[in-house]
Amino acid sequence: GGDSIDEGSLASSLSQQDSIDLSDGQLSGPSRLLELSSQMSGFAITSLSISRNSFVDVSAPQPYNDASEANAAVLAFAGALAGHGTITSLDISDNGLGCKGQSGLVALMEAVGGGGKVTQLDV
Repeated sequence: GGDSIDEGSLASSLSQQDSIDLSDGQLSGPSRLLELSSQMSGFAITSLSISRNSFVDVSAPQPYNDASEANAAVLAFAGALAGHGTITSLDISDNGLGCKGQSGLVALMEAVGGGGKVTQLDV
């Protein structure tokens, strides 16, 4: 459909935008978050919204430092965010973060806190 983003097209379709909104299921699952993370360095954006995508399966049993695909995706996103120089506003709310895969959430908060680039955060 016209509203969906085809696999592999994130960088080409989003690289010229100042604000990216991939909320409400546009990044369905950990694989799409991994894709975004791998391409973020090409985005000269200041605002990123990836809310309401449910990266974490809250019903799956997972230990604190899990190695699930969801937590690996959040860790990859944290690394991409830490290395990104222009994002100042980030909305990652309503994704199930923190209830499972806490190590990813900790890494994400460290990425946001380190360097002081992000001045507006919604978790």
